[in-house]
Amino acid sequence: MGGRWVPRTWIKKTTAWFVMFVLAAIGWTIFRAPGMDWLVRVLLSGGMQLGFEGDSLAVGLVVLSFTLIYSLPLFIMLFINRVVPDRKWVHSVVHAAFVILLIVFFQDSRQDFIYFQF
Repeated sequence: MGGRWVPRTWIKKTTAWFVMFVLAAIGWTIFRAPGMDWLVRVLLSGGMQLGFEGDSLAVGLVVLSFTLIYSLPLFIMLFINRVVPDRKWVHSVVHAAFVILLIVFFQDSRQDFIYFQF
């Protein structure tokens, strides 16, 4: 493929996105696993041991909603790139608006970066 493969149909494109998502999720799970026994148990069960009721469902919905909210600027930029690709000033205005929104809505949670603890 050499990095030049572009899916021609929406089915192939959707399948390619799904496969990439699964591979990224598995890679993230390997990085964040507390131990090999937990990792093997989750990968072999297909993640179904975690359950989809009660607190885990609420946490999953919160994470999904935050993901959708934080990815909204990316979808807006994708839309603008497709609708007005030749207008550089539009891109500059949208980027400036996103930076202003980032500064205005930034919340300092005072939570330390904990990736060093594994």
